[in-house]
Amino acid sequence: MNEEITLMDRIKKLYRPVGKITDYIPLSAAITFILVLVSSMVGLFITAWLLPPAQTRSPAMQMFAMYFNTIGAWVVALLLILILPGNHKMLKAAGPGMKGNTLKWILYGILIGFGANTFCVLMSILFKDISLSFSQFSIGWCLALFFAVMIQSGSEELLCRLYMFQKLRRRYKSPWVAVVVNSVFFGALHMGNQGANFFGIAQCVIFGFLASILVWKYKSFWGAVFAHTAWNFTQNILFGLPNSGVVPVYSFFRLDAASGGLFFDPGFGVEGSPGACLLLTAITIGLLVYAFRNNLEEQDIWKEDEDRILAEQAQEVQSETA
Repeated sequence: MNEEITLMDRIKKLYRPVGKITDYIPLSAAITFILVLVSSMVGLFITAWLLPPAQTRSPAMQMFAMYFNTIGAWVVALLLILILPGNHKMLKAAGPGMKGNTLKWILYGILIGFGANTFCVLMSILFKDISLSFSQFSIGWCLALFFAVMIQSGSEELLCRLYMFQKLRRRYKSPWVAVVVNSVFFGALHMGNQGANFFGIAQCVIFGFLASILVWKYKSFWGAVFAHTAWNFTQNILFGLPNSGVVPVYSFFRLDAASGGLFFDPGFGVEGSPGACLLLTAITIGLLVYAFRNNLEEQDIWKEDEDRILAEQAQEVQSETA
């Protein structure tokens, strides 16, 4: 009997008193996946309502519409967070009260995404795995498409690094549960993409780790959003390469020839390569080492609620034993 109680006590220590029943791993994953499906339908409706008919869209407008379709995730996820009182606090992670939600960290995020992807592209050119030529450029479409890519990349960060991450963070004491589970979930979402391969899915998981570290240790949800945005924009719109299997119909550079290599996969782009996995792993480890060496305070929006509940429980125990 004592051993059974001890085991139950150990299990209970894994959970936080502020957690909801829907925050357990299977339920949080299922709910987030349902949000992905619902938001895709909402996004298609909004895009069809706001943009010109599909048959009249130019190549640039086709790219804009493809990325803008994900606006549904912003609508659905934010409504769910705002409607359910228990989720309201999730918005703190994206608010100005967080130390990393600043212009500086937005620029750092852009630097991470642009720098990492450009490095992989340059290595691919150096190793003669790809050949590029200039196609076209428009400052107007550059800004518009960067915005559209931000909507798409931000939608995935909103669902995975804000909604799902905070649900798991609310339920489990170890922050690594939220980091690992949401990253694996993010990778699994890309398994059905055209050209998906082992390194492509692995890269998505690793990027999920990187983005989660930015949210958790650097308190920068927007840093994660813009790192994601810059990576996708650089690969797809700037260099005209496949982005998670999506081949662009409009880009500033054009892919003239391609073969598989250390930093490039013909079906999935640079992110389907072992070189991209190694590079993002190195960046993630570097961020973690810096965070722990400098004792950066972690983001934990549920700490005050947890402390309050534990204090109330302690008072109840004292009252019962008095």
